[in-house]
Amino acid sequence: MVLGKDPYKDTKIREMIDFFSFKESLNKKFKQLSGGQKQRFTVIMVLLQEAPLTFFDEVTTGLDFETRQDLMRKIVEWYENKETALFFVTHYYEELEQMANKIMILDKGRLIDFDDKDKLFEKYCGFSIITLQKTVENEKLLRSYQLLHAPEQTLAVKCSDAKEEYEVMGKLNAQNVNFKRSNDDVEIMSLNAIAGRKELGI
Repeated sequence: MVLGKDPYKDTKIREMIDFFSFKESLNKKFKQLSGGQKQRFTVIMVLLQEAPLTFFDEVTTGLDFETRQDLMRKIVEWYENKETALFFVTHYYEELEQMANKIMILDKGRLIDFDDKDKLFEKYCGFSIITLQKTVENEKLLRSYQLLHAPEQTLAVKCSDAKEEYEVMGKLNAQNVNFKRSNDDVEIMSLNAIAGRKELGI
């Protein structure tokens, strides 16, 4: 029984069980389920409420990368074109890049910023960013460009427009340096939002 209903007879439950590939787990006891299966079951019970506003609090914590990605993809697909607001609390930046259109940045319980993801990225990172390995050689190569706060052993170059982006990539390509271009890196966006507040003493 799921929420007092027979999963084999209730059309809505059966649809969710099929969609989230949970059919083979129905005959198992809850303690026998894997972490990913338990999370899928939890998500199914949440979705059955069909609430106009739903909170997911660290719903993928403890799952391996592939399982997290698969579960998030399933949630995105399920809610596509549905009139529902979702709030995700997560420490996994790639989930926000995959799902969110608005982001609230918190630091030690304090609100740093809240806006559309694209607007926040432009505010703190510019047009785009180029990320690459942090080395002495790469720092020298990029010394004439603005570097953003970035994770350890990473350089993040702020590109104000397409022209500057093209120029930076041209320099790196000329030196055979591997890099990544992004206009939605939530981790670097958040680091710079938090760092900016601290620099202002706020």
